[in-house]
Amino acid sequence: MNRKMVVLGVVLAAVLVGGVVLATTRGKGMTGLTSILPTIKQQQVAIVKDASNKDTSAFSPNPVQIQPGTTVVWSNNDNTPHTITSGMGLNDTNKGKAFDSGPIAIGKTYSHKFDVAGTYDYFCTLHPTMVGTVSVK
Repeated sequence: MNRKMVVLGVVLAAVLVGGVVLATTRGKGMTGLTSILPTIKQQQVAIVKDASNKDTSAFSPNPVQIQPGTTVVWSNNDNTPHTITSGMGLNDTNKGKAFDSGPIAIGKTYSHKFDVAGTYDYFCTLHPTMVGTVSVK
């Protein structure tokens, strides 16, 4: 008898939750449902194969245009470690101040969330010819 009551309680709870979601989204289709769920804004950028021998083509896509609040995720698809370091090269006095991944191992990722509008240049400190740009508008 106790088991029947537990099952009945679970079914009743599921019906109530389902009713609340339906009432919230009625007439809105899936748009209503997605509007009550958090949205995660991400932009994927690949560090391409043989990136060490490239310049702006070391990253794909490059440049990247995003909205404030977007997280850029760089994936190291090359066969050697790389960095994602803000700035315009090794001699830039501001290098690494906005973001700096440190070495990204083969097959690993680095993420950075861009909240402020602006243009962010970056490069690899291990292979400084590798350069990219994130434009936040």
